[in-house]
Amino acid sequence: MSKNLTYMSALGNDFIVIDAISNQCDVSKTIKDKLETLKKDMPFDQILCLLPPRDINCDVYLEIYNEDGSQSENCVNGLRCIGRYMHDHNLAFNEEISVQLVNQITKVKKIDEENYEVILEQFSLDPEDIGLKKIKSDSYSFMHDQEQINFYSVSVGNPHAIIFAQEISTIKLDALAQSLIEENCFKNGFNLNLAEISSNNSIKLRVHERGVGETEACGSGACATALAATLFKEMQHDIEIIFEKGTLNLKIDLDSNKIHLRGTTSYLN
Repeated sequence: MSKNLTYMSALGNDFIVIDAISNQCDVSKTIKDKLETLKKDMPFDQILCLLPPRDINCDVYLEIYNEDGSQSENCVNGLRCIGRYMHDHNLAFNEEISVQLVNQITKVKKIDEENYEVILEQFSLDPEDIGLKKIKSDSYSFMHDQEQINFYSVSVGNPHAIIFAQEISTIKLDALAQSLIEENCFKNGFNLNLAEISSNNSIKLRVHERGVGETEACGSGACATALAATLFKEMQHDIEIIFEKGTLNLKIDLDSNKIHLRGTTSYLN
């Protein structure tokens, strides 16, 4: 394995971290040349590429690549892994670091050796920001199996559709996502979140990620779902999002327009 590749995980989301700061490399060429090999040898949800910051107020510039080679604007579980990697490899000098993404700057805070918190300060319900080709509304709809399905939509740096339903384990998520794709209402694709409210502060969640398919967890999906639940389902601002392999803890602070997400990280190699 190349010396600048590290295998990490956050709640079932697996990531390859490419450190192009400590070991300079051509990130685009590395991904182009190694993508198919990496899929076989190190199955991943996203590749996280650490590059020197382009903003003097940031600690790192992060590029995110999906399994199909397309780029993503945000990956909250990946951000937690980046926080840990940078602290463990002497690339971070404060408990809180600033990560520059393609369209926003996000803070990542060390809680302890394994737990990190991401603080999102940019989210939007505006269709233009989301990339949604619909007139602004609280909710939207599409047709699936001759039934109208209602969904909410938010951007947390990347576009999300959120559907609240019952017994989500029985629903064919891939087919549901395909119906929304065929609706052609998102300019740059979307992440589909299928949510089941189990209490006033607890949500079970499945996510179909753009460029990947269904994944075992999704941090930005957790943020988008918790935000929609707070705004439209009158849920508490402190919410736990339950995935098959564990739980993420979120706090929605509408007064300061911040979303806090906390969870564990680990190394796979």
